[in-house]
Amino acid sequence: MELPEDFITAYEDYHSDSMAQMQHIQFPLSGKAKSGRDTIWGATGWTLHQPYNRGSDLFRRSFRPVGSALILEDIIAPKLGLHMQRRWKKEDETWVLIYYKELQKIQGTDTVSLN
Repeated sequence: MELPEDFITAYEDYHSDSMAQMQHIQFPLSGKAKSGRDTIWGATGWTLHQPYNRGSDLFRRSFRPVGSALILEDIIAPKLGLHMQRRWKKEDETWVLIYYKELQKIQGTDTVSLN
């Protein structure tokens, strides 16, 4: 299944414009912190997400459409044993971030360092 064109446009806008990013997040935002604990993020203190670096061989990104209104995005660093996930939902003709799991160790892998 291919990604919808309107999702691609919204995704690119999300990463290129801080105002667009903040407007396309469903706050309070559910997810998991680096510690692995469930958490809720608010707009205050939100760390802006940067665009995915396609030129890096360290990380791999994949998208999994689930029906026509939900897309799961996974970014994995296999060599480091790290994973993050975002979930996007189409609401009122707009794509919004509805879940964010911070980059964290994949269960069952050895301890890793980003240094």
